[in-house]
Amino acid sequence: MEFKIIEERLNGLDPIVSDGLEFTPVFGYGSKKDLMAHLRSERKDGDSYYPLVWLMTPFKTDGDYFATGRAEAEVDLIIATLTSRDISNKERVRITFENTLEPLLENVVARLRTGGGTSVQDGIFNVEKFFGYDTDSSNAASDVWDAITLQIKIKIKYIC
Repeated sequence: MEFKIIEERLNGLDPIVSDGLEFTPVFGYGSKKDLMAHLRSERKDGDSYYPLVWLMTPFKTDGDYFATGRAEAEVDLIIATLTSRDISNKERVRITFENTLEPLLENVVARLRTGGGTSVQDGIFNVEKFFGYDTDSSNAASDVWDAITLQIKIKIKYIC
């Protein structure tokens, strides 16, 4: 049930405009293995799958949601976009972080913070940034990301 609630909050995020082009964020969830399978499938199908917002599983909920209709969870999200191995870190900051990842991070937090079934607990979250992350260094066809991981405590309201 909590996946459906989080998905409702994060599906349909505002498009990101970068260099005059519009990119609609793609939301998904699952384990790292699921994420790699998703990337392979989307690449094979030729579908657009970046920027990506991925909710990592498993995660644990605390609270008696059967009695109260509420629970708390600490969730990990990956916010990623495709990049090149050949650009400098200064270029990464300007091209991918300032134009795509940081606006998308703000949008994700705002969506979780307000309205329909979720709120951010205590307003506390942790962010980690990755430059030129290789999704699978053993595979020549792997994607190279600039990415942000977001660890955030949310409250989930099951009865809206």
